[in-house]
Amino acid sequence: MNDHMKIFKCIGNEEEKIPQELFQDLSFTYREANEDSEGMIALAKALQLIKGGFCTLPFCNTVEAEAFGCEIKFDAQAGNRVQSYPIHAQGDIEHLRDIDFSQGRIARVLEGVNRLSAQGEKVCLNILGPISISNLIMESKLFYRTYRKNPEIIESLLKRIENNIIHYMQQGIKMGADILSYSDPTGTMDILGPKFYQEVSGPSTYRILKGAEQNLEGALLHICGKTSTSLEKIGVVKKKTLDTAGNPYWEKLQQLPRENQGVKFIGHWCMKSGSSRKNLTQLILEENK
Repeated sequence: MNDHMKIFKCIGNEEEKIPQELFQDLSFTYREANEDSEGMIALAKALQLIKGGFCTLPFCNTVEAEAFGCEIKFDAQAGNRVQSYPIHAQGDIEHLRDIDFSQGRIARVLEGVNRLSAQGEKVCLNILGPISISNLIMESKLFYRTYRKNPEIIESLLKRIENNIIHYMQQGIKMGADILSYSDPTGTMDILGPKFYQEVSGPSTYRILKGAEQNLEGALLHICGKTSTSLEKIGVVKKKTLDTAGNPYWEKLQQLPRENQGVKFIGHWCMKSGSSRKNLTQLILEENK
């Protein structure tokens, strides 16, 4: 482990802050823009006109959790939040169902990605990591208590979540996403500590990246700076600086596939940053980790 390396300091917000005045101009309510593909498309385009960059879906971090069985409270002011969990006790963990990508809000997100891509938009699909999903589908104290007493149960849960995330990534690419934006905000080293990160969270994300690596089909996978520097700190990725054109950051990302064939992972910065940066950082997975 690189004890001297610092974890990236977040410069964005975990969830998209949507100007409420936008809904006065759109023929959709806040809830419709979160649940209906037409509303998602309209809001994604409106935000893209304001901020530039990609048309990005979804607008909150509860889509995967909802697909795993959570009930969600939609709140335009405070942000969408989990209202009830599918897992209430350790015995419920083994009964967690896989995501049905043909049903519910996650299906409408994928439909929105597909339709935006067909309209010629550059599309980004946000993907949430396994620790953050775990802490949305059950109380965090249950997650960590179960890990202390029965680590094999949590390891099995994480592998199930990982497989569903990889499938979600594949579905997003199939629907036309140009870039996948991966983050695990409650699963980074500065939150979990070095031991748990090196033993549990880091390897879980590494398995996801490894599983996605051969199926990106020209799309980029952008890894949140906090996550990517946590991965580098435990030695499972190495970095390479790319001399890239474009300003601001999102423009560099849009230019990259044409300039650097074979680049799959980008990190050490924030997709939500409006500022520029001299160069992009390519991440390369270390083998046999």
